[in-house]
Amino acid sequence: MAVLVFGGVAAGCSTSGSESEQATQFLDQFAADWNARDEMAVFDAFLPDGVYVTPSGAELVGQELVDQWTPFLSWASIERTGDAVDNGDGSYSFKVD
Repeated sequence: MAVLVFGGVAAGCSTSGSESEQATQFLDQFAADWNARDEMAVFDAFLPDGVYVTPSGAELVGQELVDQWTPFLSWASIERTGDAVDNGDGSYSFKVD
């Protein structure tokens, strides 16, 4: 199990619903794209300047993220196993497997 954190309201999400619902919609679409191995859709969610913070605290930005995640796209799958948790700073956390 892992925890993913998404900050702010993600681009490409519906403008209706709460920020929590929009973050959940974003993650569900991201997971569907990932599991379909749709590399363009997965990385369009982060490019050009999206930031991923690793569990060790390192930040991967834009193309760095693509370079690090591409090998996992072919074999790993993502499933949301919990509801959005508001972190109180404009970001939401989700439990995923």
